[in-house]
Amino acid sequence: MTDNYTLAFSCSTLGPKSFQKILIKFGTSEKGWNASEEEFAEIGIVLKTYKNFVEFKNGFDCDQYNVRLKKAGVEFVAFADKRYPKGLRKIENPPIGLFCNGNVKLLKSTFSIGVVGTRKITQYGQDVTEMLVKELVKNGAVIVSGLALGVDGLAHRVTTENKGLAIAVLACGVDCCLPSENYSLYSSILKSNGLVVSEYPLSAPPFKGTFLARNRIVAALSDGVLITEAAEGSGSLVTAAYALQYGKKVFAVPGQITSRMSDGSLQLLKQGAKLVSNAEDILQEFSSAGWRNNSQFSKNKQFANLNLTKEEKKIVFLIQNEGLTIDEISKLSKLPVSKIFIAISNLEIRGIIRNAGGKISAK
Repeated sequence: MTDNYTLAFSCSTLGPKSFQKILIKFGTSEKGWNASEEEFAEIGIVLKTYKNFVEFKNGFDCDQYNVRLKKAGVEFVAFADKRYPKGLRKIENPPIGLFCNGNVKLLKSTFSIGVVGTRKITQYGQDVTEMLVKELVKNGAVIVSGLALGVDGLAHRVTTENKGLAIAVLACGVDCCLPSENYSLYSSILKSNGLVVSEYPLSAPPFKGTFLARNRIVAALSDGVLITEAAEGSGSLVTAAYALQYGKKVFAVPGQITSRMSDGSLQLLKQGAKLVSNAEDILQEFSSAGWRNNSQFSKNKQFANLNLTKEEKKIVFLIQNEGLTIDEISKLSKLPVSKIFIAISNLEIRGIIRNAGGKISAK
């Protein structure tokens, strides 16, 4: 059931910061909706802001708005809704609610990577973005980005082309597609069981502040953020800063030192972002947390007919690109050493792996 009071606040002249003050003071959005001028003043909301809010409140018809949402195929996920992402709820000034077009279940995705970068993408940026996103999608990552021109749009396109799942976060109403050049991509995301999401009401236009606010949502919805190419001052660096603030992992691709489109990425690397040269650099950071999607590995044509056990799949998946010691395999797979020894023996007998100098690798 729609939380009509929170929905109304999401459409109102009040922002997330004021809404959090209202929740803290009154406990529920309903009580806040009906609070007096004096009560608003107690939490620092000035008279002019209150009058603008009252003017909006008097002209807002929630029933009509719900009809409009239904016609647009848009769901509203309120701050108190169990579908509201935990990671987003924890940040400073979280969205009052989320307007969602598409697969709302993706708000609870178990492994998501934000992929952002410059709008003025170079051929190098295109190549590395395509390569990394393709591999991330194959390994079960949901790709989160902002549907902007350049890296963002390319990341979404590669995701849909490889039958992956995408979350596009907009700086305008969720029923709009800006830039208009990405309308076909917007449609592809929805047709591919993806999700388009915004904190802004239907038909709301973007402005400079909404783009910056959008970046915090991209960061909060992602387990890690990858910057594939970014110039100095790029908005993607704001997303990276939010990710670090939220305790998320930040990854950057090194670029040519003579290219201005690499200045931002190089800056991130100097500040401690993890250097990425392949998707495995990212996946390794999450495998110890159990986010490695081994079900995707079973679909790999190279190993599809090997009839591997669950333990064997984990091991071969980990060593398919590099040799690992038994201790490293145990740490990454969370399997006991005893099971690893049995699995390795069986795999070695079948000629699937080799053991050279203590390093286990795939043949």
